[in-house]
Amino acid sequence: MPGPEGGSRGTAEATRPRGGPRRRGAVLEQAIFSSALAELSEVGYPAFSVERVARRAGTGKAALYRRWSSRVDLVWAVISQMPAPGAARADTGELRQDLLVLLADMADRYTGAYGEAVRGLIAEISSDQQRSQAVRKHIKGVENQAIREVLDRAVARSELRPEAMTPRVVEVGPVLVLHHCLTLGVPLPSAILTGIVDEVVLPLLLRRGPGCAP
Repeated sequence: MPGPEGGSRGTAEATRPRGGPRRRGAVLEQAIFSSALAELSEVGYPAFSVERVARRAGTGKAALYRRWSSRVDLVWAVISQMPAPGAARADTGELRQDLLVLLADMADRYTGAYGEAVRGLIAEISSDQQRSQAVRKHIKGVENQAIREVLDRAVARSELRPEAMTPRVVEVGPVLVLHHCLTLGVPLPSAILTGIVDEVVLPLLLRRGPGCAP
């Protein structure tokens, strides 16, 4: 049966590079993921293909098509296994600085292979509502978890009351970073990042009112 990007699986298997040890399981998958990220960095999503990744990983196309039926599936797998933004690094002992460090890490992710993957994937699956929602939900979930860690530390230091951490307030910083990086491009200027923290996120977290920090 032809693969989604041309050629046959039988032919792909026949052209698998020989001479080296046959990798399987997690070892092979990690080599494929690393090759996919390198391809995204070098050629971007429009020129990204399963065949190119297979050549770079030193394996046959069939090894990839057995796991992922298209480049969309492969890139989605790559995104899903990438580490979360650095909440641990964003532990400066002060809420404002923690937010600046974490949101800067999020913005930096969108300047490289991760951002190329996210932008290309969202554009390609825009007509598939179910899959598009799944991708956006994953991205938002990973980033919200990271910022919650930062906010939980602020609560433990008595900088913030837990009642201020409503779902909408928690997600507003990452959403603004994502929106800028996807629609206005990367990198995110430091002045805009500082504005997101000082003009939006902190005022919402520290606003006066019932259930909010004084």
